[in-house]
Amino acid sequence: MAWNFSDCEETVEAATRKDLTEREAEVTGVQPINMANEPDPTENMGAIHKWMYEKERDILGPDEEEEVDMKEFLLNLKSTGTAFAVFNTEEDRDSVLKNPDIKIRFDATKFGTNETVELSMEGVDNEPANLNWQNFSDATQFDMLMMFMKGFFKVYVPALLIWFFGFYVPYAISLYYFNYDNGAELPGYYSLVFTIVICGGNATMYVVCDVCCDIIGFRYKDTKQVTYMLMYLAACMINVFLDMVVTYYTALKIMVGLDFRTYHGVRLSEIDTFTEQFETYAMQRSLGENTYRYAWPSTFFLCFVLEPFVTILIPWKLGQVIVRTHREIQGGCAEAYLMAFEFDTGRYADILLNVFLGILIFYFPGGYIWTLFFAMAFSHCFIYCFDHWRVLNTIPYIKIVSTTVDWWAQVMMCGCCATIMMCLVMKANCETYTNYCLQDVALVTACGVAGFIHFVIHLLLLIYLVPMLGHHDLESDNEGMTYEAVAKAEARTWFSVNPVHCLRSKFIHQDKPYCRLATWGKEHLLELNPKIGCHFNEKAAETEDYGHDLRKSFANLRASISGSALEETDDKA
Repeated sequence: MAWNFSDCEETVEAATRKDLTEREAEVTGVQPINMANEPDPTENMGAIHKWMYEKERDILGPDEEEEVDMKEFLLNLKSTGTAFAVFNTEEDRDSVLKNPDIKIRFDATKFGTNETVELSMEGVDNEPANLNWQNFSDATQFDMLMMFMKGFFKVYVPALLIWFFGFYVPYAISLYYFNYDNGAELPGYYSLVFTIVICGGNATMYVVCDVCCDIIGFRYKDTKQVTYMLMYLAACMINVFLDMVVTYYTALKIMVGLDFRTYHGVRLSEIDTFTEQFETYAMQRSLGENTYRYAWPSTFFLCFVLEPFVTILIPWKLGQVIVRTHREIQGGCAEAYLMAFEFDTGRYADILLNVFLGILIFYFPGGYIWTLFFAMAFSHCFIYCFDHWRVLNTIPYIKIVSTTVDWWAQVMMCGCCATIMMCLVMKANCETYTNYCLQDVALVTACGVAGFIHFVIHLLLLIYLVPMLGHHDLESDNEGMTYEAVAKAEARTWFSVNPVHCLRSKFIHQDKPYCRLATWGKEHLLELNPKIGCHFNEKAAETEDYGHDLRKSFANLRASISGSALEETDDKA
C-alpha cells in the first residue's frame, strides 16, 4: 500500500532511522554515543567560538527527535488510492493482466464505510528500488500539472533569469562596449571570464533542475531523471542561443567599426539583409570561433575536470571535518556526510549538449571542424574513464531498472540529427547545384520545415521500426521463477522498501520478526520471516580498507586494471 506521508516525511524517516540504529547496535554490539553523558564540547570555548559551534550544530547536526506515539501516528495516517499487487510468478501476473473480465472489488466495510469500490489495474514496468514512496498521494493530473508549474516558474525560470541578467548580461555589455578602434583586441582575462560564466551556468542548472524536479514530486525515479535531463538540456540550449545572439551583434559592431568588406568589396555596414551578413566570411569566422571557444575547453572538458573535485573530493573532505568536530553527528547522519552523491543519469544531457555543439560547428567554416571533433573525442574518453572509476569506486549504489531515460535521450538525438538537415538546407542555399536561393525569413522557414520533417520521420522510425528489429521470441532465463527465489537474492522487495509498511509491521501488526527497511550497504540487517514475504538473509559485506599502505594500494590498482583477483596481503609484511 502507498501511504500519503509527504507532509510528515521527517517523522517517518526519523522512526526508520532509529530502528536501523537499534538493529545495527544489536548486530554489531556497538552502542551509539549517548551525548547526555558526554562533557559539553563548548565548555572551554570562547564566546565567538561557542556561538559558531552551536550554529554549526543547529544547521549541520541531526534534528532533535520528538517523542511520537508511532502506533497512534500510523493509525491516523491516510492511505492513497494506489496499491501494488505482488504475484508469486510473472506468469501469474500476466494471466491476470491479459484477462479483461477480471474485476477487483475492495470491501471497505472494515474501514468504517459500507461502500464497495471497484479498482482498476495495470502493469508496472518498474522495480521497488525505483519508487519515491513519499511522493504518492491522491493528487490528480491537474494537481501534478500545478506542481510542475510551481517548480518551473518558482525555481527554473527565476534561476535562468538570474543567470542571464546577473552574469551573462554584464559580460555581454562589456564585450559590446569595448573600444575596438584601430584593431584593439579583448584582454586575455575575458577568455577566463567567459569560461567561468559557461561552467558556472551549467553547474548551476544542474542543481536548479534537480530542485525543480523535487518540487514536482515524481513517483518514479526514472521519470524524474527524464524531466531533469530535458530541463537541463533546454537550459543549456537557451544559453547557447543567447550566446550566439550576443556574439553575432558584437561581431557585427566590431567588423563595421573596422570597415570590413565582402569578397566583392561591399562594406559590411551597407549590407541590410540578415542572410548576406551571416554568410560573409568575417561573420562566419567570428561565430565559428565563438562556437569553438564555447565548446572547448569550457563545455567539453573543463566542467568534467572540475567534477571529481566539486562532487567527490571537496564534499568528502568537508564531511570528514564536520563529523570529526561534532561528536553528536554519528550513525546514519555521519555516513550521509561521508557518502558520495547518488549516481544519476544526467550524463545523457551532458553528452547531448556536446553533440549539439559539435553539429553547430557545421554552420561555419570548416577550419574548426576537425579540431573540435578531436577535442570532443578526447573529452568523451575522459568522461567514460571518470564515470567508470566513479561507478566502481565512489558512488554508494546504482540501480537502473528501465530504459526510459535512454529512450528519451534517443528522442533528443532525433533533434540533433534534424539540426544536421537544417544545416544542409542552409549550406545548399544559392549554390549552383540547387534550384533555390532564399533570403532572410524564407531561408529560416525552409530550414525549420526541413528540420521538423526530419525529426518526425526519425521519431516514427524510433517508435515503430526499431522495436520490429528486436528479438521477440527469446526464451527468458527467469521463466517460472517465484517471488521467494527473487526475494532471497534481492533485498529490495515491494515490502522492504516501503517505510510505512515496515513501521506498520513493527507497531501495528507486531510481526516477529517484523519487516525491516532495506538500506544500501546494510542489507545484512534484514531478518527472515517468510510469512510476511521477507526471505533475504546475508552476511555483512567486508569493510573496505582505507588505510594509507601505498604498496597495497598500488597492488589493488594493478589488480583492478588486469582484472585478476588480489590475494590478501599480510599487513605485518
